[in-house]
Amino acid sequence: MNRILWIIYASKKFYFITMSELTNSVWTLFCLQKTPIKTDMHAHLHIKIGLNLYLKAIFLFLHQVSRILPAHSWSCEISQDKRVVIGAPGDTAIFSCTFIVAESQLLTNLIINWQHGDTVVHSFYHGRDQLEKQSQSYKNRTHLFIDQILSGNASLSLTNVQPDEQGEYTCYITSEQETTSGSVTLIVAAPYDDPELEVQYNCDNVVVTMTSTAGFPEPTVSWKQPRGRNVTTTQLDSKGRFRVQSNLTINLSMTQTVVVEMTLKALSQHILKTITLHPQTGTQWTFSISICIVGLSRR
Repeated sequence: MNRILWIIYASKKFYFITMSELTNSVWTLFCLQKTPIKTDMHAHLHIKIGLNLYLKAIFLFLHQVSRILPAHSWSCEISQDKRVVIGAPGDTAIFSCTFIVAESQLLTNLIINWQHGDTVVHSFYHGRDQLEKQSQSYKNRTHLFIDQILSGNASLSLTNVQPDEQGEYTCYITSEQETTSGSVTLIVAAPYDDPELEVQYNCDNVVVTMTSTAGFPEPTVSWKQPRGRNVTTTQLDSKGRFRVQSNLTINLSMTQTVVVEMTLKALSQHILKTITLHPQTGTQWTFSISICIVGLSRR
């Protein structure tokens, strides 16, 4: 089961409990207590006393929980420049999270739980990693910096980043007195290499080819001028990044300037290239190339 709503420290013990499990337990006990039991008075009395004690134990437990969960007087600090993490497919991403540690804090009484939505990414309590509830998709790919935890570092390392792991990751930290959380957003993206241009001369047309590699996700390619027939294809490499190839076929009877634009919205990468072709007599052609990188924003 990969959904943990609460990880609770109470009465010097750690508990994994979901709201549905807690509700069902209390409701079942309540119904049992209200249901007449056809048995002798002595047995009935013992059952009723037992149920009362069990119910009191649950509500005492809830009282312990209520003292912990609402408290937010300390904070999990994530600096502005680290709230968004960019990781290329196959690379390692570090999710930063720091917190204030009391001098008396023991490692064994500290809980750190990283989640991606309802999916458990990494759990730490009793002074060590507790990965039996970790999602299988993250198995052997996560670790905390354990030697730095009591210095206030609850950051998580995730290796071999996958495209479907993009989104918000939340770090929940609980001590004996307090609980807090902080979130980091993972964007799975990689900038494209500078495109290469090739020109192929045919008897009745010219084919201009733009090629770029090592980017993710797929970009938008647009041939601005002149009009022609264009085809763009993409192919994933062994690292999970794209090789992009786009061809423009034109009829050239006069000097033409070809303009192609490639945009990767996720990283605000914008590349503009132009090629000027000059028709010559016979089979001789000349051309010149200019490149304009309009913008590349890295977060």
